Amino acid sequence: MMPWTHHRLRRQVSAYVDGELELPASAVVERHIAQCWGCSSTVEQFGLIKVSLLHLSRDRPEAVGAAHLRP
Repeated sequence: MMPWTHHRLRRQVSAYVDGELELPASAVVERHIAQCWGCSSTVEQFGLIKVSLLHLSRDRPEAVGAAHLRP
């Protein structure tokens, strides 16, 4: 696989994890992930981040930085 193809597909990994890609593009990224250690580890990391965000307690106080960013 050409390096430019890897870089192009790597940019689509986040959309793949979020389920935002249509079937043909999703299949191409999935095949790349099966062959690319770097992109497959990125998928794992994004998956862990999503799970962590889903399980954040709503009872926890808001972070100071988030309070400053809120309009």
